Amino acid sequence: MFAAAYSAVVARGFRTLVWLSSAWTRATYHYRFGRPKQAALRKRIREIAETRMRCGYRGIAVLLRREGWRVNVKRVHRLYRLEGLQIRLKPPRRRVMAKLRDEHAL
Repeated sequence: MFAAAYSAVVARGFRTLVWLSSAWTRATYHYRFGRPKQAALRKRIREIAETRMRCGYRGIAVLLRREGWRVNVKRVHRLYRLEGLQIRLKPPRRRVMAKLRDEHAL
């Protein structure tokens, strides 16, 4: 019952699409995009980020390419952000006022 009703809806929707654009096919209407899983690459990006704390996503992309991964900077940046990684900033150096240095020199 449900399958028959669903196919009727799809057929009606398809006819509407065909009416709007004759370039559409039924396969295009049912297409589901599936990006391959990036679990191994995400794991490797995290490992590199943990060992090289001052290395950003561009540096990680270079290291991955040296290891043989076929990646570009845009993909590494997307996965880097999905992992919640950021470059760890160095703590700011303490600036001592010149007046204080002169007093201690005496």
